[in-house]
Formats: sequence, structure tokens, C-alpha cells
Amino acid sequence: MSAPPGPLGTVRAMAVGPPRHRRARSSPVARRTIPADARPRRAANTWAKEAQALGLHGDEAVESARLLTQNVPDAFCEARKKSGLEDEAAGFADRLVDAVARNAAFCLTRLG
Repeated sequence: MSAPPGPLGTVRAMAVGPPRHRRARSSPVARRTIPADARPRRAANTWAKEAQALGLHGDEAVESARLLTQNVPDAFCEARKKSGLEDEAAGFADRLVDAVARNAAFCLTRLG
């Protein structure tokens, strides 16, 4: 009696694995590493360099970014309170406000 048709019908198919054309391949991008000098350690350094390249004062640009980052979570929270959303939309809005607050906290740590 023969085994049922299909890739799992024989022991050989189970031992060999999926056909070669269906095997997962690692991406060339995944094998590359980013040089340490290409990764900014502090976002404040990047803001200052970009501001200077545009002819602006670097410290002022960093301070503006810091103030904006500090004020965004409160603005989202205030908009949520005034929205009057209910049910699923309210849950989504609450999750959005929480995500904005977490992201802003992360950005503030990067800005130093």
C-alpha cells in the first residue's frame, strides 16, 4: 500500500525538508552590519549638526526639539479628552495617547 499523496505522505519528504525553492534565505541586508560611526549615539548631536548645516544655531534646534517632544504628549491627551469618543474608538485613542507618550519619553532620552 502506498503513502497518501502530498509532501507529508512519505518519510523521505519529512526527512529532506521543504523543497529548495521554498527554503527561507537570509537577506543580504540582514548579513550586513552598520558601522559604529554611522549610528549616532545621541539624537541631540544629529539635530545640532543638521541645524548647523542649514545655517541655524545647533543648541537652539536641540532645545526646540526638546520642547516640542515634551509638549506633544499633553497635546494628544488634551485632544483625547475633548474628542468625546466612545467604545472602540475611545480604546484606540487611549492606546494612541499612550504610544505617543512612550515615544516622546524615548525621544527625550535620546535628546539628552
